[in-house]
Amino acid sequence: MSDVRKYNSIKLYSGPLSLFGTKVDIALREATTQINIFRASLHPEGFAAYTKNFEEWRSYLLQLLQRLKLTNRDEGLNALTEEMLEYPNVQATREYASRALSPESSLLVPCVMELHGQELSLFTTLTIFGSPRDITLHELFIELFYPADPKTEQFLKSVTALES
Repeated sequence: MSDVRKYNSIKLYSGPLSLFGTKVDIALREATTQINIFRASLHPEGFAAYTKNFEEWRSYLLQLLQRLKLTNRDEGLNALTEEMLEYPNVQATREYASRALSPESSLLVPCVMELHGQELSLFTTLTIFGSPRDITLHELFIELFYPADPKTEQFLKSVTALES
């Protein structure tokens, strides 16, 4: 039996999600019962619709998914990978995906999005707790996004200030 629970949840702070409007949330919830970073980022009606460097971001995510498949031997990851490869926008950029990112470029891959006429650049950090000492932390994945430039930082601060 496959254990895919660790790949099937995403907790989004509601502030950033509200930047995209309800369209993204509704489209993702209609498309799948579980939202994770791969589905949210690659689904054609998810964040992919706003991602300016989609080919590079997509390649990074699919390579990360491939590494997870190799290290976890989880059938759920195989199914998730197949699902991602079926998305029409992922298929349309398949040629780009065949070129692997170099180790240097995959170290810090920005996610560049356009929202409300503003270009936002974010970088991500992924922390994987793999220690078997505590079963509740075993294979816990935390992915955080940070502003990659002052313009993005200012924009995000202004949005969070409006919400508080």
